[in-house]
Amino acid sequence: MAVFGAACMHSAANPPIRCVISDPTTCPTTNYLSWSGGFADAVTRFLGTTKVSYFRNDRALAWQALYGLGGPADDRKSLPGGLFLFAACPAHDCGGQAAAIVLGAHGVIEGIGFSSFHCADRCDFDHRYLDFYVRRGPMADTVVSALTEWGGGPHIRSVLHDPRVDDGLVERTVVPGG
Repeated sequence: MAVFGAACMHSAANPPIRCVISDPTTCPTTNYLSWSGGFADAVTRFLGTTKVSYFRNDRALAWQALYGLGGPADDRKSLPGGLFLFAACPAHDCGGQAAAIVLGAHGVIEGIGFSSFHCADRCDFDHRYLDFYVRRGPMADTVVSALTEWGGGPHIRSVLHDPRVDDGLVERTVVPGG
C-alpha cells in the first residue's frame, strides 16, 4: 500500500508535460514536439508534398521529415535569436540518418534539415547527404548555420557506421533556393 501511495504522490508532484508548437519552451525533447497537436500539419504546410528519396524512396517531403523526427530524440537546443533546434533520427534507423527542425519563439518553422543516404532505388550508404529547407528572411543565415553545425556535429558523426561516408560532405550539402 505504501508503494502505491508514493507513486501517486510522485505523479502529483510532476505534472504531465503539455507541449505546444506555439511555445517551443514547453517541449523538452523532439518526441514531445512531434506528438504535439498541429505539428504534422505545420510541417506539411512548410515543406509540402513534393516527393523525395531521403529516408525512403519517393515519399513526400513532409512524410520524410515526420519519419526522421519520430524516433530517438535529442533535447531541445536553444539557438541565437530566440530560435530552438529539435532533432531526432528515424526509429530503428539511426546510423547517420536524422532530421532537425528549427522553430522561432512562437513555433514558426524556420527550417528543416535532413541527414540521409538518398534512398532512391537503393540507399547510397557510401555517401551521406545534408539537405536543408529554410524560410527566407532575416534568420535564414542563422538557421543554415545551426543546421550545418547539427548535420556535421559529433552526435550524428558518432553513430555513423563508417566515418568515411562524410568525405566530401560539404559538396553534398544542399539548401534549395539558398
